[in-house]
Parts: sequence; C-alpha cells; structure tokens
Amino acid sequence: MGGCTLRVHDHPDYHGAHYDFKSSGHSGWISDRDSSAKMLGNCRNTTYLGFEHPFHVDNGGVAWIMGEGDNARNMHDGNVHGKGKGGGGRDHRWHKRGDRLHEVVKIDIPTENINEGRMREDITIYGKRVDHRHNQWGHFPHITKTSDGRFSAADSDQWLKDQNHKGKACPGGDAYWKGFQKIACVYDIKTGPKLGRIQTLHGEVKGSNSGDPRKAMFESIINKYCDRADRLEDRIKSGGGVNTCRSVSNSKEMAKQHCKNGDKIKTDTTFCTKAELSEPIYDELASNYCKNKPTDEWCACYNVMTHKDQCTKKANLPGCEDVTEQLEMMEEELPPDAMSEFKGNEICWGSCVGTDRYIPAKSKLDPTDRCNRDVCINVATITAGNLTDSGINLDMNCATGSGGGTGGSGTSESSSGGGGLKRSDTEAGVITDTKTAEDIMNRERFYETSNFKWGGGAAVSSSSCLICLITIVVLFL
Repeated sequence: MGGCTLRVHDHPDYHGAHYDFKSSGHSGWISDRDSSAKMLGNCRNTTYLGFEHPFHVDNGGVAWIMGEGDNARNMHDGNVHGKGKGGGGRDHRWHKRGDRLHEVVKIDIPTENINEGRMREDITIYGKRVDHRHNQWGHFPHITKTSDGRFSAADSDQWLKDQNHKGKACPGGDAYWKGFQKIACVYDIKTGPKLGRIQTLHGEVKGSNSGDPRKAMFESIINKYCDRADRLEDRIKSGGGVNTCRSVSNSKEMAKQHCKNGDKIKTDTTFCTKAELSEPIYDELASNYCKNKPTDEWCACYNVMTHKDQCTKKANLPGCEDVTEQLEMMEEELPPDAMSEFKGNEICWGSCVGTDRYIPAKSKLDPTDRCNRDVCINVATITAGNLTDSGINLDMNCATGSGGGTGGSGTSESSSGGGGLKRSDTEAGVITDTKTAEDIMNRERFYETSNFKWGGGAAVSSSSCLICLITIVVLFL
C-alpha cells in the first residue's frame, strides 16, 4: 500500500494545486495557502502536524493535526460551527486554520512487537484545546513544540476524560500523537525503567476515576505481555500483594471456565470481555459459541467471516442475509465484469460493526486490509462506424498519480487537454446513476470512513472504497 502522504491543497474541497509531504520540512510554495488536506496511503503508524510558524518564530506556534483517515475539506470560516453546534459536516477544529501553514512535522509511531516486549495501545482522550473556557466549544487542539520531542502528547496536564480529569496519557510510556483526540502509547520494557514502565501505569490508574481510558489500556497491555510462560513471575503491578503475571494468568483461566458455560460469553459483560479474558481467549470462546449457534443474531459477523464468498448459499443466517441482499443489488446495477472486483470481500459488506454482536479480531477479520482499499472500475463502450483515416484515443484512469513532493519539495497537478479523458483523484469517475451509486455506497458497513462528493456527475469516496464507473459512448457516423 505504500507509505503515508499528507496532501495539502490551495483551495477548499481538495481543489486547486496541491503539495505532497512525505517527511518533515518547510511548507514550500504552499505556505499560507493551505485550504484543505487529506491523508493518503497507509497511515496507521504516521501522523502529520502543521505548525502556523517556522520553529524559529514563537516555537512554531500551535499546530493542526492530521492522522489516519483524516480529511479536512475546509480550513476557513465555513467551519464556524461543528461537533454538535450545527453539524452539516462542519468541524470547528479547522475554523480559521487555513492560510497559516509554515512547517510540517512527520511523526513515526513505533509498531508493536510483543515478543520483544514492546506493547502499543492507541487510546482516545478528550484532548487539551486552545479554548480553555468552561464548556468550551472551540475544538482546535493545543499542540505545540516541546523539548521532549512529543509535541505536547506527553504533557502531564493532558485532558483525559474532560477538562476536569487531567494527567499523562501514557504514564511510564512514550506518547505519540495518533490523530485528533488519539494518542499512541508505547511501552517498551527493554528501554529506560523496563518493567517499571508498566508498574508506573498501574500506579496511575488503580485509583483513577471511572471512564479513564488508561484503565482498559493497562488491562490490554498486561494481557498481551503476560501471555508467555517465561514471564509468569514478572512483576507488572505497583505496590505489594499479588502483582505478577502468574496472578493474571490464573484469573484468566478462572474467567475462561466461567465464560465457556451457556451463553455467558455473550451475556456476561463484566467478566466475559476482551479486556478480562484477553483477545485470543475471547475469540476462542466466542467462535465456539457461534459455531454451535449460528442462528443467533450475535453471530452475524462471525457467519460472514466464516462463510465468505459462500455466504449467499447461507442466506438464512444472520449476517449472510445482509451480504446476499447487497450483492444481489450490485449485480443488478453494476456491469457484470465489475462484480469480480468485489469477490472475496463479502466481510466488507456484512454486519461487522456495532457493540451488540461478536466482532472477531481485526487480524482475523481483515488481515490483508482489503476492506480499506481503492477499487477502480473502468467501463468503456465504444460504437464507431464509417471511419476513414480516423482513430480513437481513449485514456481512462481513475487517478493520474499521487504526484511527487517529499519534505521540502512538492508538485502541483492540473487537468490536461487533448483527445483523451483524464480524471484526477478528485474527479475519479462518472457515475451515470448517482442515486444507485449512493445507495450502494451508503450500505457498506465495515468501512470506518465514507466521504462522498456529489455533483457534476462525479462520486468520490476519499478513504475506503472508490468506485469509478466511466461510461463513454463515442459514435462516429
């Protein structure tokens, strides 16, 4: 899928010339011209910060943030309301942030390697804002240059649950901005205070308020770390008493025996959860339950994942009935050749979202990330007759390329004339029946983000699934 690129346009709605960032650096010719931006490629471990001043001026000032899946359609006055203040797709996070960019910082987040003792958890926090008023409505994040190189992600007064609950997002660990209100916490026990990192986290969360996002993070970290025989005697909790991995393993085994009885894996939300059991044990028990009771609505996603492209033959099962409906509709509305693009991707159209059902681990559900991909379908119908010394030059592309631009250099892209048809990625294709296309795209349920632009006969999905239907009829008489 390639690396992660930050693309900044000099007009709203991703129009105009653009500049691509693949590393930290000065903003180049697009300085003071940033109007919209989007993240392209695999950005799971990458974040970009856009500072309003160069670092030698006011330490860079405050910065906007772009993380995985982020798109900023308008960084100007059009976002005066948002986040519950009028809606309409507006987001006050970007209000009057346009035309200020001078410096870009790329953040590379370490990946998890449990065997090496490096655990990572991506948590959601409220996030400190520039607007400090009580019941503030301004959502622009307070991100500044800091001496520790974490750009305020590691601040001791970070807003965790709200303005009244403050502290370090990753006590004992390393904090990295993952996105707006999202921080990646990395606990590498081979560095610094080693196991003391996890003990520090425990000391912070054991007496914290309910709703503290760090509580679930601690449980997840110790479940992952302690899932090895050679770590049973490692002390992972602060203070005295029972504080080793062995106690965690013993409690998990007791919980497993309890949760495997009847429908407790489904109904007991106190002990029979991923946090309590660990993800592998939870998946084992949930899979066994759904294997024996596939008609339970709680097993809808499991059914889709299990039967995959055979789901249409199991149309009576929860989940598969949804997939069958989607595929039948698509077969009616899309060209026959286009359907091959969706074979093997049934889980992307199934019932794998929500909290009222069993959702298998992402590593099982979509290990190749096929639900987060671009699909380009070019369909050309050409009818020609009575041609003499004539030719047809047809160039059909969903995208003309990602452009250049690395760090301190960038590229601009414009439409080209000539005899061929060329579409940029903001005009990815023509859909002759927008109602049908919209209906199809709105029914997808697994994708995290769907952003469509309608008008002028074009439909664009900016993050998850891009369907380009280009129908061209050239008639020479």
